[in-house]
Amino acid sequence: MTQSNKQAAEQLLESAFADLLAIAQREGVTVKRMRELLSRAQLNAMRQQGMTQQEMMAASGYSLKTIRRLLRDGEPEDNTDLVHRFVGDWSSDPQFPNALPLQGHHFPCFVDLCARYGGDFTPPSLAQILVSRGFATVASQSNSELGENEHQLQYIQLCTKALTPVPGHEMLDFARQSIHSLLDTLNHNLAGHQPPRLERRLWSHRMQAAQLPELRERVRNHANRFREQVLKELDELESTVVDQTVIDPLDSRKNNSVPANTEEKSTTRSKEPCRAVGLGLYWFELNS
Repeated sequence: MTQSNKQAAEQLLESAFADLLAIAQREGVTVKRMRELLSRAQLNAMRQQGMTQQEMMAASGYSLKTIRRLLRDGEPEDNTDLVHRFVGDWSSDPQFPNALPLQGHHFPCFVDLCARYGGDFTPPSLAQILVSRGFATVASQSNSELGENEHQLQYIQLCTKALTPVPGHEMLDFARQSIHSLLDTLNHNLAGHQPPRLERRLWSHRMQAAQLPELRERVRNHANRFREQVLKELDELESTVVDQTVIDPLDSRKNNSVPANTEEKSTTRSKEPCRAVGLGLYWFELNS
């Protein structure tokens, strides 16, 4: 590998990690946990290549104890970052309403909440983090409980974002499959495997914001027509494969799914494994 190739590879990885970090922060996955997942993925790849744990130790620089910990089955009990965990504790504890005074002499206030769930965070720093990450807002409200000493109190309020579960794991799983299929094609082509797979990117650096709505609609219509054509091709080929596949009548009879006279219609089952194939379509808008 040349130095320029190594630098390009490092830039690719750094860019990919930055994009993945945005997902991790949104879902409460810590950087420490991301490092563990990367290490586990590398060790699993070594294991699939047939390497022993001793060989993994030599190649990775990890101790044998660390390798066994990363490869063992089961997940740690809680990998949620401290802020997400704090928000979850706050929203689920009936003693602490969703709006609390930042300070006060009466229970409950935000200081009390921090004392219970905030760990090593100080109340001011934790309030600032919650606001900066969109989990809470701070506003002033008048307090007339003290009569003539009425004054403004600052309240911290949990936002809807913190109270509403993020719709789901389905979108994250879809993202995982999309990233995996794209990177698999890129790896295939970068390694020089044959035949090369289709890999194209069309873009312009000179689009104005006012032009985007019309362009999005045009591209969506073109993509939908193309998508329908590709699906038709896939359906036709899948139907051909299904039509040529005949279930072993002996297996069928065990399940009582076909009559016994189907023994006369047996054919040779194909031993070739099926593969997942497809075409990924996505629209992107990047800041120049």
